[in-house]
Amino acid sequence: MDWVQVLTVFIIVATNLTTVIILHCHLDAKFTGIIQANRDETNEILRGIQEEMKDFHGRLCAIEERNKGK
Repeated sequence: MDWVQVLTVFIIVATNLTTVIILHCHLDAKFTGIIQANRDETNEILRGIQEEMKDFHGRLCAIEERNKGK
């Protein structure tokens, strides 16, 4: 086998490997930002739900207290 063929195959493999690694790193950084944004949005929704639950519980306790007095 000729050295030119070996060198050509090595260069092709190295180029493909480098491209895959660079693309993986780029997409990983991009997805990290998207995931963090989704996590923040989900946490806001959960806080809203928690506030609604507290409000509902407070109203329910007030109704129970009012009904105990009757």
